[in-house]
Formats: sequence, C-alpha cells, structure tokens
Amino acid sequence: MPNPKRPTEGDENVIHAAVDDALPHIQQYLAQHEDFQQHSVLREALIDLLYHCTTEDGYDRAKYLDQNFHWKPDAELVELLDKFPDIRQAYRGAIASWVKAVKIEPTLPVGARVPVRVQSGQYQGTIARIENDHGEYMVRIEALGHVAEGQIGIHGYYFEWESIEGGARFPQMELAL
Repeated sequence: MPNPKRPTEGDENVIHAAVDDALPHIQQYLAQHEDFQQHSVLREALIDLLYHCTTEDGYDRAKYLDQNFHWKPDAELVELLDKFPDIRQAYRGAIASWVKAVKIEPTLPVGARVPVRVQSGQYQGTIARIENDHGEYMVRIEALGHVAEGQIGIHGYYFEWESIEGGARFPQMELAL
C-alpha cells in the first residue's frame, strides 16, 4: 500500500528528481569547460548543494560548489544555477504522483465553510476551488480580504485536503481496515 504521508520539498526522492531534471543541462555546460571534464561526482555535488545550500540564488550556489567541491564557476554557471535545480517543480510532480498512488479524495464541496489556521490565527473560510492534481482546497478567507473575483481571479490560500478536518478520505486505507 502506498505511503499515506504527503511528500515534502525536503524528501530525498524530491531532491533526486530535481537533480535528475537539471543534470543534462549541467553536464552540457561542463562538457564545454575543460577544467570540469574530470568531475566524477557531479550528481552527488548537486544533491549536496540542494540539501545544504538553502538559497536559490545562482551566485550563492556557485560559491557553495566552489567552497565544497572546488568548482571554479563563471557567469554562465551562475546563470544556470539560478534556474535550477527546480525543487518546486519536482515537489509538485511528487505530490501529483502521490495523490494518484494513494487515491486520496476530497470530501468537501466548493462553497463549504471550513475552519483553517493561517500563521498564528484561526479563521473561517469558504472552499473556492478544488485542485485534484495536487490534493488541495483553495480557501477564500473573507476576514483576510480575499474576494470571490478580483482582477487576478479568486483570492485565497491553498490547504492540503487532509489538513482540513474531514476534508479527505483514503479509500485504499478504508479497504485495508
């Protein structure tokens, strides 16, 4: 049975997916730079970078690789590191796969009033949208100024289905009981 625990951005499989997505681009860059051609721990260096370098700034990432792996980055590598590895994209992919694997389902309809916690406050909100691919409700919280329709669409916060009381069911887990 698939793991009912939702993936996080720091999960090993998410980090590895982001690195695997970025690897061909970095390898292409390295192939054009003779001083990098002998670099045999490329994948491990990029994984280490994502675990230990918390910034998404390409310059800071390049500095980290220089300090810890003795890379000699240039402006082209800094620009490349600015763009990826893209943890968010890998994370969203992992969430979509997880939603399909565990067959989680929303249990609340659009328009339902739900209690939610935002930062340090507890609010009542209205489910404005159901995001099936990522297992989330978009909740409009009027007390925070969210409106049903604005210049850029509906305003609200996204909440994982299972984070809202009674907001999700796992049919596979119910069958196992």
